[in-house]
Amino acid sequence: MLFELALTSSGLLAGIAVYRIKNNQTVFRIRIWHTLKHHIVTLFSSSDRTQQLLALSSEKEQSARRQFEKTLNQKVYIAFFSTGMAAAGTLISAPLSLLSLPGIVYINKDIFNSAYQSVIKRRKANVDLLTFICNLLLLAGGHLFWCSFAGIVFSVNRKILNTVRANTRSNLVDVFRQQSQTAWIQQNGIETEVLVSELTTDCIVIVAAGEVIPVDGHILHGNAMIDQRILTGESQPAEKVAGDDVFAATLVLSGKIHIRPVRVAEQTTVAQIGALLNDAPDHKTQQQMQVETFSDQTIIPTLTAGLATLPVLGPTAALVVIQSHFEHRMTIVSSIGLLNYLNLASQQGILVKDGGIFEQLQKTDTIVFDKTGTLTREIPEVCHIHLCADYTEETVLAYAAAAEGKQNHPIAQAIRQAAAQRQLEPLHADQAEYQIGLGLSVTIREQRVELGSLRFIQDATLSLPASLQAAYAASSEIGNSMVFLVIAGELVASIELQPEIRPEARTVIANLRQQGIQQTYIMSGDQAAPTEKLAQTLGIDHHFSEVLPEQKAELIAQLQQEGHTVCFVGDGINDCIAMKQADTSISLRDASSAATDTAQVILLHNSLSQLCDLFSISADYVSNTRLSYVLVALPSLISAGGAFLWSFGLLQAMLIPQMGLILGGLYTLYPLIRDMPVEPRPSENHTGSG
Repeated sequence: MLFELALTSSGLLAGIAVYRIKNNQTVFRIRIWHTLKHHIVTLFSSSDRTQQLLALSSEKEQSARRQFEKTLNQKVYIAFFSTGMAAAGTLISAPLSLLSLPGIVYINKDIFNSAYQSVIKRRKANVDLLTFICNLLLLAGGHLFWCSFAGIVFSVNRKILNTVRANTRSNLVDVFRQQSQTAWIQQNGIETEVLVSELTTDCIVIVAAGEVIPVDGHILHGNAMIDQRILTGESQPAEKVAGDDVFAATLVLSGKIHIRPVRVAEQTTVAQIGALLNDAPDHKTQQQMQVETFSDQTIIPTLTAGLATLPVLGPTAALVVIQSHFEHRMTIVSSIGLLNYLNLASQQGILVKDGGIFEQLQKTDTIVFDKTGTLTREIPEVCHIHLCADYTEETVLAYAAAAEGKQNHPIAQAIRQAAAQRQLEPLHADQAEYQIGLGLSVTIREQRVELGSLRFIQDATLSLPASLQAAYAASSEIGNSMVFLVIAGELVASIELQPEIRPEARTVIANLRQQGIQQTYIMSGDQAAPTEKLAQTLGIDHHFSEVLPEQKAELIAQLQQEGHTVCFVGDGINDCIAMKQADTSISLRDASSAATDTAQVILLHNSLSQLCDLFSISADYVSNTRLSYVLVALPSLISAGGAFLWSFGLLQAMLIPQMGLILGGLYTLYPLIRDMPVEPRPSENHTGSG
């Protein structure tokens, strides 16, 4: 009786023959302990995947998951203890078998509850009904060991299945998760700190540099440079002055403003986006694995055949037939396979949160990209320096880099990077004066140096040469930005910056076509000209510009209605509604927290080339899963036929179907074993010296 238990446990936990092609010869390696320790044990606690999930989980989520896993582990321990007592009763002393009864009752209580909920509440038979009937027949026949062993299979099945579901989480978006819970208001001429929840449209909110704006409203007075990427996705900070509108969840980079709120709390634009996300139907998280549907269709025929066999061939034959049903084993194998590929993806820096993504990607024929932050980097690049005085490009860039030395916005970083790439000698700037929304003034080598926007130049009553006017008009038309440099009161140059295209983007688009993607899109809130130019540069089929967040979702829904399966790749909260609508959603690691919460896949290396790796892994997963299903089902069919053709008994009924579990389980391990490095033989490490 113990043979099956030992065979099943050791078979699933041991890696068997590993082949490697080396010097045109097949080298076999049998490293059972190494595979057991390094791969099977880490199957459910992969360090890569665990750390990735923890990095994206809240403490509340982590605590709930730990408690959930503790409960599952207790059930597995009880099942093993019960089986051990039943085995001891068989081998040592019969009364010891009675100690297995509490565990049998405890495990079968869960099985009965599952069967009851399915049959009575949902009017549908599930595999737990078959399991409960089998266990009743085993108990009636006094087969405590096999009844306890069935409890192990059930408990392990639930642990593996729920581990998969726990790892394919889908979090709702809390757009205010990283925002301060307090804000400053002006009250009787004094700045007072209050809770954000207490803000009303009658107060005056004060926001300084480094703080997040808590309301939608109008600036009463003050100036600020505001990072609005969370809403617009655009990397260039917005210059805001008195009379301009500002929005909650955007960040004040520099300056100080007084705001009259128009919308507060859940009425703000960003809160409404969050509400749309949280109210959207989350059908993807309810996807059941393909095996469940197929297995459920065979439950009633299996139960009918078993009950029909009972009066003809007896309870043992009926047990053989019912026990041959493969759902528990197929679910275990498919779940192990899914965990394998989730871990494989993690090892390549791809965090897949939704287990159904692998199959979904194989149906995908359309990929939609957000523009800024996805196809282009957040920090732009200096593309042209337009001179209008007797200065070199290097001198202009050196002065501009020195002036922007202490600024952190993307344009400042781009200018400093350009100076570093040209290896220009750093200049020292002091006596800095920043005019919010316009520009800054510093002293460099005893000269007044000013760097700022067109409005800054106009306010300084400096005339713009015709050459710079033409350059500014051309850059604005294609969506580039421009800053102007003034030295000692003379306008000397303008620096044009353009979005930096990710270097891997064009190759990725071409490779995706080879992997079955039929059409590609860009959707952007940016102007038409730069969006069209980017699409042409990267070879993307279609583009949509000046698109609002809710319009992105509508466009994706339209593509789906046309029969396309859509994958959306984005990075900001403005992309989240589209992510929810798409069949598959992907984000880069450096995206906004809202995007990484919503996305089903996160590319942790921040490289679009990981998209191609993801599609390759999904194709391998689908192929591996199909064959593992066959390996599980064949022994079950043989066992069922054996009840009629070869008079199979209880031993065969429990043993032969488990062979399918072993074969299918080992095959699902193949991808991990295949990529295991081969340890060289001793003769390969040492040269004989006689």
